Amino acid sequence: MLQSLITLPLKPTIKSSLKETRRCYSVFTAEFAKIEEEVHNVFYSLYLFRQVMDITRKHRDAYLNEETRQEAVHAYSKDIFEAVSRVAKFCSLKHLHAERMLCSLIMFQDHLCTQLYYLLERLQRQKSKEYSQLSIQTTEHIYGTLDMNFQDNYTFNERTSVHIYNCQTKTSDLMNIPPDCIQLLNGTDAVYRGQLLNKIRELQREEFPTPPTPPKKIKRKIFPKRKVQQVN
Repeated sequence: MLQSLITLPLKPTIKSSLKETRRCYSVFTAEFAKIEEEVHNVFYSLYLFRQVMDITRKHRDAYLNEETRQEAVHAYSKDIFEAVSRVAKFCSLKHLHAERMLCSLIMFQDHLCTQLYYLLERLQRQKSKEYSQLSIQTTEHIYGTLDMNFQDNYTFNERTSVHIYNCQTKTSDLMNIPPDCIQLLNGTDAVYRGQLLNKIRELQREEFPTPPTPPKKIKRKIFPKRKVQQVN
């Protein structure tokens, strides 16, 4: 549930440390324990814990704004009391410091995002260093590696139809395999079948070119006949 406080994109907002992160979380747990003392139920405590996370995200921006901070604290306290009253009637939360709980969660969120940012940055540098040592760099290399490790045992026949997708023009086409090319395709390694199919397609286009698109018909405007006035 705490991970729901993380906001994307990640960026370092404060000078963070694990010691300060633990301190913020300790302040929050000390305040939330006052709610648990009134509930005395593990299931309802988890439910309220989730409600506190949602209410904190709701009032975070208003609390960070100095002009609306007091209103945010009042609305935050009201929402917390209403959430608790839904599962525990006639409970007393007079010792709960709502603003302290809200502020500790916001600070914990900032520390958490900063710690996660530096952790992922360090992991990214490590992975980039590992990837730079690989011999596979381009998309063609990756495609060839997949073809070599995952063998294609498909057998072409007279009923085979090949779907061709063009990602540049965002179009698709259907190609039938000529009977005299079936044996050649079945005897070709899977790595080179794509090139051979492309060559067959080019030969088919040269033999049966695409007919030109007929021009659009132009609608002619019909003007009404003019009435001729007779002059006596």
